[in-house]
Amino acid sequence: MPAASIRTVNLLWERKFRGIYPPADYSLDETGILTLAVPRPLEPRAYDVTVFRPDGGAEVRWGFSVETLIKLETADSDDCLGMTADDLYLFHNRSKTRFLADKHINYIDCALSADGERLTAAFSDMAGASYALAYGDMSGRLIWLREFDAPLTATAISGDGACVLAADYAGLLTLLDSARKEIWQFELGTPITTVACSRTASYTAYAVDGGRLGLIGMDGSRIWEAALPGEVAALAVSADGALTAALYFPTNAPEGASTVALLLSDGTIGWTHDTDRRATGVSITPDGSVLSVGARDGSVAVYRVEQGVAGGPASFTASFEALARAAQLEAAGDIKAAYQVLQAVGPANPADVALWRELNRTRDLWFAAAMTEAHSLRAANDHRAAIRWCTQIIEADPLYIPAIEDLRALRTERANLLSMEANAHRDVGDLEAAEASLREAVAVAMPENMVIRQALADMCMGQATAMDARAATLISEGRLSEALEALQHAQSISLSTERSERITHLQIQFEFSAGMEAYNARKYSEAAFQFKKVLNLHPGHSEARRYLEFARKFAQDTVQDSLADRFSRLE
Repeated sequence: MPAASIRTVNLLWERKFRGIYPPADYSLDETGILTLAVPRPLEPRAYDVTVFRPDGGAEVRWGFSVETLIKLETADSDDCLGMTADDLYLFHNRSKTRFLADKHINYIDCALSADGERLTAAFSDMAGASYALAYGDMSGRLIWLREFDAPLTATAISGDGACVLAADYAGLLTLLDSARKEIWQFELGTPITTVACSRTASYTAYAVDGGRLGLIGMDGSRIWEAALPGEVAALAVSADGALTAALYFPTNAPEGASTVALLLSDGTIGWTHDTDRRATGVSITPDGSVLSVGARDGSVAVYRVEQGVAGGPASFTASFEALARAAQLEAAGDIKAAYQVLQAVGPANPADVALWRELNRTRDLWFAAAMTEAHSLRAANDHRAAIRWCTQIIEADPLYIPAIEDLRALRTERANLLSMEANAHRDVGDLEAAEASLREAVAVAMPENMVIRQALADMCMGQATAMDARAATLISEGRLSEALEALQHAQSISLSTERSERITHLQIQFEFSAGMEAYNARKYSEAAFQFKKVLNLHPGHSEARRYLEFARKFAQDTVQDSLADRFSRLE
């Protein structure tokens, strides 16, 4: 539950590593273990992925080398993401690869999910004339691209990798899901400088020029907005939105100084810490109990955040403040924010009857308004927006029966509409759009709806059958590589034991053909390599075994002839 207050913040440990990159959004895991890439003192551009326990103990996991980076993202896995002006390096499974290596682009920002599996990157073309957001995985696979009209300034990704956030210079925030569908947009009208997501994207923090910052909920509405006396450099959000960590550079402070602030669930400041170091990165655990801050001079500090004790003086003070703040918000017409302010302090004050009476009253008012809005959207056939309203209510109260009943009906209606859309797309031959509609329908439909699932299965089977036919044509034309790709694509769409056997058979045929091509070209080492691949797939392949022996013998003879020739020249 959101913290009512912050009782105190204690320093757990602090160290300094020359040249270290600061903590990223998800460098801290649920237990307070911090993952960083620590420079090796005597090896330029070499780093060790190191985990630090809350007591300061450290363990080196693995190392890598890389050129000087603009940004390095570490996650609570052992993976890292490094950005230069024109390269994005993926440090995954103890290896280094590049993302979008074939494109000539300028990177603006990047972000890595908490599990180290998904990433997002904002970039422009070399001329800075067009801008796009890329979403991919740490194997280097590009999942999708989304172009933007205005210059992008920042990006973030949810901890689970399911949502990505794009911020632009025009002040537009856009949240997208993993299928590139827009969840919401929020217009700020001022250039956005930095953003951060909670673990499930239920909360999004933003900062704009001038020190203004705020928090947005999953429905795309603003929960709170505040102003800090300086430019905000970095943000991090706890999983429940109860704490937002902000690094900012105070306007009238000495050059190089910075301040760390923790803002509560209503946007008020719960704790600040001034430092003469230029802080550059911040991370917070999902429950908000541990905070890590990195500075430009290479220092890293980890703090324990002690939240207010239920029934203590801090929580009762917060109760009175919350009642006053809620009254202001209700008078301004923001009943949802009024409820959230009271809900944030309610659990810490279970015997405060006046507080709970107001909490229940504002809850009922907000629920009634939200249900009315959901019904209006449903009548207008905007089921997606109506579903979001019902979901908000259920997140606040999982036992609120009217919202549960409406959500079931909305999901069923939305699934049926999407199914009809799929049929319309299929009728005009747009199978890609039809499949996308069916997949969304399956995602939104109730689990027991097997009709839509069967429709998707039938479509996938039809597409796979078409790919099988194409593969057969390609085989007859001798285009084995393309045929193999077509069969593998078909298998990814609709699994088949028979097709799996065909893929293996064709893979053997393809590898053996490549081996024979190398053999006939007298490239015996390459030929031997190919024949070994065939035998790994089919140990009983007699022709591959026979030609492997030939290739090995000829390769050895070639080496000996080469050595004899060299010695004859020396003589």
